[in-house]
Amino acid sequence: MKENPHRTRINRNNYILKRSVLITGCASLDVNARWILYLNPSTQPEFRFMRIESVHQKLYKTNRKLYALQKQKETVQLALDHKPKSILHRRECKELQERIDGLERQITFCRNQLFLIPDANGFASVREAEQEYHAAKKALEQVRRAQANGMESSLRMRKI
Repeated sequence: MKENPHRTRINRNNYILKRSVLITGCASLDVNARWILYLNPSTQPEFRFMRIESVHQKLYKTNRKLYALQKQKETVQLALDHKPKSILHRRECKELQERIDGLERQITFCRNQLFLIPDANGFASVREAEQEYHAAKKALEQVRRAQANGMESSLRMRKI
């Protein structure tokens, strides 16, 4: 049974979802069907923030992992520098050097991941993604503040 592409439905949050077809790519004409969210103006900043928050969390976790790997590399490098350079300690030095090389590979991989996250989500750079996150957060706070002020004024009007 085929689904009618022009049918609308309402989910449990009372957002109207409408089926639309988006054509992506030029040569292959890859057609993807997606649900587009039609929101009222007060929920648009919330939707924008929810979309960018996951990107921000991924960037934050990757950045923390990169920092931890760099600190670990510094610790191992310091241990290697304090090892005596005699023939008796050559095996330990080799093991430490191999560990440092492994950490460098992990750091390189983490850095690449850090640059791929914004690309995968439609941003040119990490800075642009972070600016979008802060702008979305600020807009959401303004909407929530306005809603709270509106609720307070409506409560005052009811009491009178």
